[in-house]
Amino acid sequence: MSPLRTIWLRPGETVRAIAHENPGYRVFSLPIIAGFCVLPSTALLNPRSIDEPVGFLMGSIFAFGPLLELLQLFVGAYLLRVTGAWLGGSASSTRLQTTIAWSNVPIVVLGIIGIAVLFASSAIAFENEEWLSWGSTPAINLVGFALVALQVVFVVWSGLIFLTGLAALQRFSLARAIVNAALAWGIVASAIVAVLLLSGLADMVTSVFFSGFEPWLGSDGGE
Repeated sequence: MSPLRTIWLRPGETVRAIAHENPGYRVFSLPIIAGFCVLPSTALLNPRSIDEPVGFLMGSIFAFGPLLELLQLFVGAYLLRVTGAWLGGSASSTRLQTTIAWSNVPIVVLGIIGIAVLFASSAIAFENEEWLSWGSTPAINLVGFALVALQVVFVVWSGLIFLTGLAALQRFSLARAIVNAALAWGIVASAIVAVLLLSGLADMVTSVFFSGFEPWLGSDGGE
């Protein structure tokens, strides 16, 4: 069967087989496509993220998303190899790129769904001359919660594929794979937070990813 099918329910076995037989199989195409899927996936949570001033940032993410994904592919695999070695793992960076790349499959599917939903919502908004938003109607709220739930499921699924594949390649338990990933991404997260704080972009990034949750955060949306 195609690994695009087996990766959903047998991620460890699928990643191990790909890494053993052809570690470069779609290792670049999946992250590149996932990089383009960042904008529609984020806009599902926060449609106003396409407006100014955060629209510039979202446009940048859309333009450079594939490059960032490829950077994550190489840097992430290297950090996973280094931090995994601290825990007794021996997988090479090339093999670890496999689990990073193939964990993007749910994100790609989510992006495809997101593009379809954005086109549909844009058409409805054009007809009604008003963008769909939280609280406009009970039906919109129901659809919104369903989309949020769908995104959570797909993102969690992506994480499980990554961790299960990592455990299979490093010959770790799932718990040790989580520690391996936490150490690697902790280094990256610390560097990103430091850069954002020093550059003064922290508030803008927060508005892009969290303003869709204003009803829960108690914000008036800045209006």
